[in-house]
Amino acid sequence: MMMNFLCSILLALTLLPAFAADSLSVKKAFIGPPELVLPPPVDSALLRKLLITQRLERKDTEQADFKNRQNILLLNSLLLQTETAVQPDASLIGTLEQALTQYINAGDIKSQALVYNTYAVYYGRYGQRDKAIYYFNEALRLKEMVKDNSGIVQITENLTAIYKMEHQYDLAIKFAEYFASTNIGLRKTALAAQTYLDIASMKFEQGKYKESENYILKKAFPIFQRTGNKVGRMNCFQSLAELYFHQQRYSEAKWFYIQSQIMAEKLFDNHAMISSLAGLGKVKTALGEYTDALQDYKKAEQLALKNNYLTKLVEINADLGEMYSQLGDYPAAGAALDQYSRFRENWIKTNKL
Repeated sequence: MMMNFLCSILLALTLLPAFAADSLSVKKAFIGPPELVLPPPVDSALLRKLLITQRLERKDTEQADFKNRQNILLLNSLLLQTETAVQPDASLIGTLEQALTQYINAGDIKSQALVYNTYAVYYGRYGQRDKAIYYFNEALRLKEMVKDNSGIVQITENLTAIYKMEHQYDLAIKFAEYFASTNIGLRKTALAAQTYLDIASMKFEQGKYKESENYILKKAFPIFQRTGNKVGRMNCFQSLAELYFHQQRYSEAKWFYIQSQIMAEKLFDNHAMISSLAGLGKVKTALGEYTDALQDYKKAEQLALKNNYLTKLVEINADLGEMYSQLGDYPAAGAALDQYSRFRENWIKTNKL
């Protein structure tokens, strides 16, 4: 019995250091605060690049909206110039149905057309373009019956603008052709030639570059050349430059922008001068001629500031943001985009829809 007791004591004394070591090791694992894992250091240059990239993406979306707003203002301006029976507002539009019935019974085609115009203008101004298209087509049918070419010109111009806004370019081109041919019949060749440039721009939007070039070189330019219209020829040069730029035909684009710049100087046309300088800035940026590009952009910006051309200031600073980003100068890109946003907001405030 005593022997068993002594053996137990000896066994306990033998195991005691191991238990003590285990206890100490366990306690040591919990001594002091837990080890902190620090995040990697922030790469400020990378962060600036990411922020500018995001702003440029947002700018692209905003520019599409900006262009759409300009088109809405153009359409509204055309609609306000359209001959109507009465003021096309909600308080009067409901009274026209009875009047239209009377005009139909009386065979008064001119008055019927005016009522249809009134409906079309009303719905066009309030964004219901499908209804505007329907009523303008009804008015056009009547104008054709009485061979009212002035009325045909007005309505086809409106339909061109509406279809263009809806990106239905084939229909827009159809009515633009009608508008141009009617104006030629009225001996308003400058309007017809300018319309051919508009058709060229729509062909460009469709990616039909060769057709776009043909409308400029074979239809618009010969009319402007024959009639001695220098402004028209300058517009042709700018259209060709823009077309060639988007086809990456940079040497040709550069040459035509320079020609349009020379003509703009002779004509004292500040708006055209700004467009030409900004166009040269885009071409030179694409060619990697950044120093010269910046000089052109700055000249364009100073001229736009002097004449308070907000639209051009928006476009120029948007392009500068892109150029500085390509150069990796993200602080300068951010400053240009700040200017772009400020001018864009001012333009929107000034031009209410």
